[in-house]
Amino acid sequence: MPHGNRHLMEGNEPLTPPDPGTYYTTDAFTDRAIEWIEGKDDDRPFFLYLAHNAPHWPLHAKEEDIELFVGKYMKGWDQIRKERFDRQVELGLFDASLGVSPRDPTVRPWAEVPEDQKKRSDYRMAVYAAQIYSIDQNMGKLIKALEDEGELDDTLILFLSDNGACAEPYNEFGGGDFERINDPTTGGMISVGSGWANMQNTPFRQYKNRPYEGGMATPFIAHWPQGIPTSQEGAIVNDLAHILDVMPTVIDLSGAEYPVQVDEELIPEPEGLSLLPILKGQGREAPEYLFFEHEMNCAVRSGDWKAISKFGEYDWELYNIKRDRNELHNIAEQHPDVVARLDRAWRNWALRAKAAPKGRWKDRGYKSPRE
Repeated sequence: MPHGNRHLMEGNEPLTPPDPGTYYTTDAFTDRAIEWIEGKDDDRPFFLYLAHNAPHWPLHAKEEDIELFVGKYMKGWDQIRKERFDRQVELGLFDASLGVSPRDPTVRPWAEVPEDQKKRSDYRMAVYAAQIYSIDQNMGKLIKALEDEGELDDTLILFLSDNGACAEPYNEFGGGDFERINDPTTGGMISVGSGWANMQNTPFRQYKNRPYEGGMATPFIAHWPQGIPTSQEGAIVNDLAHILDVMPTVIDLSGAEYPVQVDEELIPEPEGLSLLPILKGQGREAPEYLFFEHEMNCAVRSGDWKAISKFGEYDWELYNIKRDRNELHNIAEQHPDVVARLDRAWRNWALRAKAAPKGRWKDRGYKSPRE
C-alpha cells in the first residue's frame, strides 16, 4: 500500500493516496497497463514494461487469496524442499544427481520448530503465496486483454523475477511483528525469513543480494506464438542468458536504433546479446564473461567457471557451475590461474562500467580494484 514517502507517481506527479480498503497495487499496476494497451490508436509496435512490487515485502495479500494457502505449508520447509526438487527433476529443470543443497545452517529442522511458531510461519508463507497468486491472476487479465485486441499471437512476452528469494532480515521466521502482516498502512521488512527463502530457492543455497545461484538464478519464461517455432513450445532452454539481453532483443525485433547520444551526453553501448537466436531454437554462443556487483557482493562468470567475492577484498571463491551448480565445493586453490584471469576481468569491467570505485569504499576499509 503506497503511503508516506513511498507514494505512487503518474509521470512526474504524485498520485493521491488510494483508499486502503479497496486498493491493491498488483491489481492497480495491471489495470493501468491494460488501459494503455486498449488505448493505443495506431498499429506501430509497442513496448510495455510491467514491474509488480509483489511479492516483495511487506507481506500483504487479499484475504480470499490467503485462505487458499493457509495450512499448505504446515509440512515445513524440509519436506517442501524435497517435494519441489522432485518436481523440478520430473519437469527436466535439473538432473537428479544435482541434489538439494544443505539446509541453511541458521535454520533449524522443521521438526524442531514449536507448534505455535509453525502456525505463524505457515501463515506468513500463505500470505507470500497469495501475493504470487494475485500476480498469476493479473497476468491472466493482461493476456486476455492482448487476445481481445488481436495482439497476443504476435506479442513477445518475457516474464522473470528480479533475483533469488529474499531472506531479509536473515532470521528463521521473518521480519516484523506478526500483527503487522496484512496491515495496508504499514511498510518495511515484514517478511518470510530465511527458512522459507531457503525453500523458495530450491535446490540452491544463499539468497537475494548474494551472488550465489540462490541469489541470482531466476525463472525466465518466453511466450510468442508467431515467433517461437512449434518445436520450441514448452521447451526448457539451458543457454546462458542475462537480463542485459532484453534490450538488445527488443531492438533486434523492433528495428529501433539504440541512441549514441542524448542531449549532448554519450550513451554507453548495450552490453547484452539478442535472445532471438535462442527463441528461434538456433542457440547462440555464450558471452565470454558476465559480471555482477550488488551491495559489495561481486561475481564473474566465464564458461563453466564462476568466481564470487566481496568488493575490496577480492578473496575469490571459485566454482565449476556445470559440475557443481549448488556451489558446494570451492576449488579456488586448485585453479589459481583461473582465479587470476577472472579477477583481472572483473576489475577491468568494474572500472569501465563504473561499478567501482564505490562511494565510501575507503572508509569501509576496502581496496580499490586498481590495487
